[in-house]
Amino acid sequence: MFIPRDENVDSWKQSIRTQIIAYLDEPKISAKKMVLSEMRFAYNHCKQVKAMLIKQTASFVTYKLDMHHCDDQADQIQVGKIFNGVDAVYMVYYTALSNQTSSIQLQQMSEMIKATQLVKADK
Repeated sequence: MFIPRDENVDSWKQSIRTQIIAYLDEPKISAKKMVLSEMRFAYNHCKQVKAMLIKQTASFVTYKLDMHHCDDQADQIQVGKIFNGVDAVYMVYYTALSNQTSSIQLQQMSEMIKATQLVKADK
């Protein structure tokens, strides 16, 4: 979890998180299955959810979740991108607490997540 300097793990308004699921651990995992799992979790734990697939290709899925009245968490907006990598499915997502982050900041971070690329690191 990555948070701004002036925030902490117990009190944050924005965060960036990553997740990797290796095909060796879950051979049938895909970006689409992961985004559907994120949406299903939101629908099961929140009373009001707006879910949107922003873009879907063979390589990645970009999505947005707007979640309100959730079990044990504040209202929040999540924008994520999930990649079908060579060895795993890679996920990066930005979360902002609703009404606690400026619309400009939310838009900038959403654009940054949407522009994210999965690249192979050179050794």
